[in-house]
Amino acid sequence: MAAEEARGRDEFPKVDQLQLRSMLIHHFRADEPLCILSMPGVGKSQIVAQASQEVFGCLPHVLIGSVMQPSDYMGWAWMDAERKVMTYYPLDGSLFPAKAPGCLFLDELSSAPMMNQSAALQLMDRSRRAGSSYCPPGVGRVAAGNRVGDRAGAGRLIS
Repeated sequence: MAAEEARGRDEFPKVDQLQLRSMLIHHFRADEPLCILSMPGVGKSQIVAQASQEVFGCLPHVLIGSVMQPSDYMGWAWMDAERKVMTYYPLDGSLFPAKAPGCLFLDELSSAPMMNQSAALQLMDRSRRAGSSYCPPGVGRVAAGNRVGDRAGAGRLIS
């Protein structure tokens, strides 16, 4: 089983910088999320910035996964005594682009603890929601991180 899992991970497309930029532009225009894993220092952040400028006319809003807390993505959990449910108190909105067009870049995600990855990646799925935070349609979503094998402090990215 471990060999099959490892083989599956190696089947991700390997692309050069020009191909990555084209992929980002395509995914931004199609309003689809994208995750980039590569060795450190190859220019992931710069390529995301270039593609964001081209498609949205602005630099991406960058969240550094390795220095955030799950509550930074989701809001603060609190008890709504009137409704008798736990809910999330919304943050001030400064973490996310307020409206489209724009780009949310979750950088250094593979260096983040699993709880942070889980909260951040909820913004990448179809619901586009993590607790009280919402990434509206028209906001490009891209996550990036380093590969475990490169020994750059990266851990395993959750499935």
